Amino acid sequence: MPARPELGSPRYREPNHFEAGRLPSGMADVLSDDEISDRLPDEWDREGDEIVRVYEFDDYLGASGFLAAAAGVAEDAWHHPEMTVRWGECEVRLTTHDAGGITDNDIDVAERLNGVYE
Repeated sequence: MPARPELGSPRYREPNHFEAGRLPSGMADVLSDDEISDRLPDEWDREGDEIVRVYEFDDYLGASGFLAAAAGVAEDAWHHPEMTVRWGECEVRLTTHDAGGITDNDIDVAERLNGVYE
């Protein structure tokens, strides 16, 4: 396997998320209040311009493991939620800052995180 090019070398190329089928979050439309209410996944609550869920675990390690898996889901979706781990829980807050509120991407990531938790 060839060595990965060094940052700044002529062979290095930043990842292009358009090529990967991802769009920057700023290209998303904010959902209406009705759309958010209709589509809010189970166990998620709305707090202003964010949707929030606290996932519960038996210990710190379980919460930390979930955070690691959630980070992979978020990166795959090119979305970066605020996540806080405490003993026995992981709180996740989703919003699309570039769009100024809750978008399809937030709902989709929330649904995917619920799937990871189950």
